Amino acid sequence: MSTTTKRLLIGVMSVLQERDRRDAMRDTWLPEMMPAVATTRFVLGRTNASEADAEQAEQGDLVVLSCEENQHRGKTLLWFVHALRLPEDYAFVAKMDQDVLLWPAQLAHEMASWPSSGFYGGWPVDVHRQHWQNDRFAFMNGGFAVLSRDLAESVRDTVQVAAPLQTEEAKASRGPRLPAACDCSRAAPPRRSSDTYSGMAHSGL
Repeated sequence: MSTTTKRLLIGVMSVLQERDRRDAMRDTWLPEMMPAVATTRFVLGRTNASEADAEQAEQGDLVVLSCEENQHRGKTLLWFVHALRLPEDYAFVAKMDQDVLLWPAQLAHEMASWPSSGFYGGWPVDVHRQHWQNDRFAFMNGGFAVLSRDLAESVRDTVQVAAPLQTEEAKASRGPRLPAACDCSRAAPPRRSSDTYSGMAHSGL
């Protein structure tokens, strides 16, 4: 992949009622973001359509996913699935929290050294939790975590494999499960391939 296409798609996890946070980002670091480096979208769960439509008409930077608004129950998974359905060939996809202040110039500098495959980046956190017994592992803090496209595709493929198992019968048999708010078994493609905003919105999921 050439350097001209080595672009990043950032999904800032947000909720409709916190527009003041979105506006703060629009007024601070977002204007400094170079389009050739990254595209940023604010990611919402299923919400009040009229309010979201009004903000989208004004700002053009929202994505409404077809899942219940949630923090740890599948919204991030659906964001990565959505990102790969867009016509733009992004080399990296990131998930970011809305209380993070991004430095676009530093991001552009760091991106130059990112490998185009097998890349998982962010701020590492060493975790030891009782239900993982003695296993220790590091994962990237949710404030900002980025995957190269091939790893994002692995996330998508895992969601697709698990989707047929999200029936009541499969759940009763204790097969592999996705978070309850992330029912991907009825996922639909975008209504229009160029529609970033509603790429997974209103699909009846």
